[in-house]
Amino acid sequence: NEPFDVVTVDIGLDRDRSSLAGEDILALVNQHHQHTKCIVVTGHQSVGTTRLRNYFKEFDVFDYIGKDDFDLVRFREIVDKAFYFYGYRILNEVGRGGMSTVYKALDLENDNRVVAIKVLHHDPRLSPDDVTRRQARFTQEAETIRRLIHPNIVIIYDYSATEEPEERVFFVMEYLNGPTLEALLATGEKLS
Repeated sequence: NEPFDVVTVDIGLDRDRSSLAGEDILALVNQHHQHTKCIVVTGHQSVGTTRLRNYFKEFDVFDYIGKDDFDLVRFREIVDKAFYFYGYRILNEVGRGGMSTVYKALDLENDNRVVAIKVLHHDPRLSPDDVTRRQARFTQEAETIRRLIHPNIVIIYDYSATEEPEERVFFVMEYLNGPTLEALLATGEKLS
Protein backbone atom coordinates (compact mmCIF):
# COMPACT_ATOMS: atom_id res chain seq x y z
CA ASN A 1 0.00 0.00 0.00
CA GLU A 2 3.02 2.32 -0.07
CA PRO A 3 2.57 5.12 -2.65
CA PHE A 4 4.85 5.18 -5.71
CA ASP A 5 5.34 7.62 -8.55
CA VAL A 6 6.09 5.55 -11.61
CA VAL A 7 5.67 1.89 -12.63
CA THR A 8 7.40 0.20 -15.56
CA VAL A 9 5.94 -3.03 -16.91
CA ASP A 10 6.80 -5.40 -19.75
CA ILE A 11 3.84 -6.51 -21.86
CA GLY A 12 4.35 -9.21 -24.46
CA LEU A 13 0.77 -9.10 -25.80
CA ASP A 14 0.99 -12.71 -26.97
CA ARG A 15 -2.18 -13.42 -24.99
CA ASP A 16 -0.64 -16.33 -23.07
CA ARG A 17 -0.90 -16.27 -19.30
CA SER A 18 2.73 -15.35 -18.62
CA SER A 19 2.60 -12.31 -20.91
CA LEU A 20 -0.52 -10.99 -19.18
CA ALA A 21 1.36 -10.32 -15.92
CA GLY A 22 2.15 -6.77 -17.10
CA GLU A 23 -1.52 -6.21 -17.93
CA ASP A 24 -2.46 -7.39 -14.42
CA ILE A 25 -0.01 -4.89 -12.91
CA LEU A 26 -1.49 -2.05 -15.01
CA ALA A 27 -5.01 -3.00 -13.90
CA LEU A 28 -3.88 -3.05 -10.26
CA VAL A 29 -2.21 0.36 -10.57
CA ASN A 30 -5.28 1.85 -12.26
CA GLN A 31 -7.54 0.45 -9.56
CA HIS A 32 -5.55 1.51 -6.49
CA HIS A 33 -3.10 4.22 -7.57
CA GLN A 34 -4.84 6.36 -10.19
CA HIS A 35 -2.21 9.13 -10.22
CA THR A 36 0.76 6.81 -10.76
CA LYS A 37 2.44 7.08 -14.15
CA CYS A 38 2.75 3.74 -15.98
CA ILE A 39 5.41 3.14 -18.63
CA VAL A 40 5.20 0.03 -20.82
CA VAL A 41 8.14 -1.68 -22.50
CA THR A 42 7.02 -4.09 -25.20
CA GLY A 43 8.60 -6.24 -27.86
CA HIS A 44 5.41 -6.16 -29.92
CA GLN A 45 6.24 -5.41 -33.55
CA SER A 46 3.28 -3.06 -34.12
CA VAL A 47 4.17 -0.67 -31.27
CA GLY A 48 3.14 2.35 -33.39
CA THR A 49 -0.24 1.09 -34.57
CA THR A 50 -3.53 2.69 -33.60
CA ARG A 51 -4.80 -0.60 -32.17
CA LEU A 52 -1.85 -0.85 -29.80
CA ARG A 53 -2.03 2.85 -28.83
CA ASN A 54 -5.73 2.41 -28.01
CA TYR A 55 -4.92 -0.68 -25.96
CA PHE A 56 -2.40 1.31 -23.91
CA LYS A 57 -4.86 4.20 -23.51
CA GLU A 58 -7.38 1.74 -22.09
CA PHE A 59 -4.95 1.21 -19.22
CA ASP A 60 -4.12 4.93 -18.96
CA VAL A 61 -0.48 4.26 -19.84
CA PHE A 62 1.65 7.41 -19.61
CA ASP A 63 4.06 6.35 -22.35
CA TYR A 64 5.52 3.27 -23.96
CA ILE A 65 8.65 2.20 -25.78
CA GLY A 66 9.39 -0.74 -28.06
CA LYS A 67 12.27 -3.01 -27.10
CA ASP A 68 13.80 -2.48 -30.55
CA ASP A 69 13.96 1.28 -29.86
CA PHE A 70 14.94 0.91 -26.22
CA ASP A 71 18.02 2.68 -24.97
CA LEU A 72 18.76 4.21 -21.58
CA VAL A 73 18.74 7.77 -22.93
CA ARG A 74 15.24 7.36 -24.39
CA PHE A 75 13.97 5.56 -21.30
CA ARG A 76 15.35 8.25 -18.98
CA GLU A 77 13.64 10.92 -21.12
CA ILE A 78 10.32 9.13 -20.66
CA VAL A 79 10.77 8.81 -16.90
CA ASP A 80 11.85 12.46 -16.55
CA LYS A 81 8.90 13.50 -18.69
CA ALA A 82 6.57 11.71 -16.29
CA PHE A 83 7.33 14.45 -13.78
CA TYR A 84 8.78 17.67 -15.19
CA PHE A 85 9.59 18.93 -18.64
CA TYR A 86 11.43 22.26 -19.04
CA GLY A 87 9.45 24.00 -16.28
CA TYR A 88 6.16 22.23 -17.01
CA ARG A 89 4.47 19.50 -14.97
CA ILE A 90 3.18 16.81 -17.31
CA LEU A 91 -0.33 15.58 -16.41
CA ASN A 92 -1.13 13.08 -19.17
CA GLU A 93 -0.83 12.26 -22.86
CA VAL A 94 -3.47 13.86 -25.10
CA GLY A 95 -2.50 12.36 -28.45
CA ARG A 96 0.32 10.80 -30.44
CA GLY A 97 1.19 10.93 -34.13
CA GLY A 98 4.00 9.74 -36.36
CA MET A 99 6.39 12.56 -35.45
CA SER A 100 5.23 13.92 -32.12
CA THR A 101 3.24 13.46 -28.92
CA VAL A 102 0.99 16.05 -27.27
CA TYR A 103 0.77 16.27 -23.49
CA LYS A 104 -1.51 18.17 -21.14
CA ALA A 105 0.64 20.01 -18.59
CA LEU A 106 0.78 22.73 -15.95
CA ASP A 107 2.84 25.83 -16.68
CA LEU A 108 4.59 26.20 -13.31
CA GLU A 109 5.94 29.68 -14.11
CA ASN A 110 2.53 31.12 -15.10
CA ASP A 111 0.13 30.40 -12.24
CA ASN A 112 -0.12 26.70 -13.13
CA ARG A 113 -2.17 27.44 -16.23
CA VAL A 114 -3.07 24.32 -18.19
CA VAL A 115 -1.23 24.05 -21.52
CA ALA A 116 -0.63 21.53 -24.28
CA ILE A 117 2.96 20.60 -25.14
CA LYS A 118 3.76 19.06 -28.51
CA VAL A 119 7.06 17.15 -28.32
CA LEU A 120 8.99 15.86 -31.31
CA HIS A 121 9.76 12.13 -31.01
CA HIS A 122 13.32 11.02 -30.48
CA ASP A 123 14.26 8.55 -33.22
CA PRO A 124 17.67 6.91 -32.74
CA ARG A 125 17.52 5.45 -36.27
CA LEU A 126 17.82 8.88 -37.95
CA SER A 127 21.13 10.33 -39.05
CA PRO A 128 22.20 13.66 -37.46
CA ASP A 129 21.36 15.47 -40.74
CA ASP A 130 17.87 13.93 -40.82
CA VAL A 131 17.32 14.87 -37.17
CA THR A 132 18.36 18.48 -37.90
CA ARG A 133 15.98 18.71 -40.91
CA ARG A 134 13.13 17.20 -38.89
CA GLN A 135 13.70 19.63 -36.04
CA ALA A 136 13.78 22.58 -38.47
CA ARG A 137 10.40 21.54 -39.95
CA PHE A 138 8.91 21.17 -36.48
CA THR A 139 10.24 24.58 -35.35
CA GLN A 140 8.95 26.17 -38.57
CA GLU A 141 5.48 24.79 -37.79
CA ALA A 142 5.57 26.42 -34.34
CA GLU A 143 6.82 29.74 -35.76
CA THR A 144 4.10 29.75 -38.45
CA ILE A 145 1.31 29.06 -35.95
CA ARG A 146 2.74 31.68 -33.55
CA ARG A 147 2.34 34.39 -36.21
CA LEU A 148 -1.32 33.55 -36.84
CA ILE A 149 -3.86 35.31 -34.63
CA HIS A 150 -7.42 34.03 -35.02
CA PRO A 151 -10.16 32.81 -32.63
CA ASN A 152 -10.10 29.37 -34.29
CA ILE A 153 -6.33 28.86 -34.09
CA VAL A 154 -4.63 27.85 -30.84
CA ILE A 155 -2.16 30.28 -29.30
CA ILE A 156 1.51 29.27 -29.20
CA TYR A 157 3.03 30.45 -25.91
CA ASP A 158 6.57 29.17 -26.33
CA TYR A 159 8.75 26.84 -28.36
CA SER A 160 12.27 25.49 -28.38
CA ALA A 161 14.49 26.39 -31.31
CA THR A 162 17.69 24.39 -31.47
CA GLU A 163 20.10 23.05 -34.03
CA GLU A 164 21.51 20.46 -31.63
CA PRO A 165 20.27 16.94 -32.60
CA GLU A 166 20.30 15.69 -28.99
CA GLU A 167 18.10 18.52 -27.67
CA ARG A 168 14.36 18.07 -27.09
CA VAL A 169 12.25 20.05 -29.56
CA PHE A 170 8.76 21.11 -28.50
CA PHE A 171 6.21 23.88 -28.48
CA VAL A 172 3.77 24.96 -25.82
CA MET A 173 0.27 26.00 -26.81
CA GLU A 174 -3.11 26.86 -25.44
CA TYR A 175 -4.94 23.81 -24.09
CA LEU A 176 -8.52 23.50 -25.33
CA ASN A 177 -10.72 21.03 -23.49
CA GLY A 178 -13.20 19.34 -25.77
CA PRO A 179 -13.72 16.65 -28.37
CA THR A 180 -11.20 15.96 -31.12
CA LEU A 181 -11.83 16.99 -34.71
CA GLU A 182 -12.15 13.28 -35.53
CA ALA A 183 -14.95 12.92 -32.95
CA LEU A 184 -16.74 16.04 -34.26
CA LEU A 185 -16.60 14.80 -37.85
CA ALA A 186 -17.90 11.38 -36.78
CA THR A 187 -21.15 12.98 -35.59
CA GLY A 188 -21.99 13.90 -39.19
CA GLU A 189 -23.17 17.37 -38.12
CA LYS A 190 -22.32 20.32 -40.31
CA LEU A 191 -19.72 22.60 -38.74
CA SER A 192 -20.17 26.38 -38.74
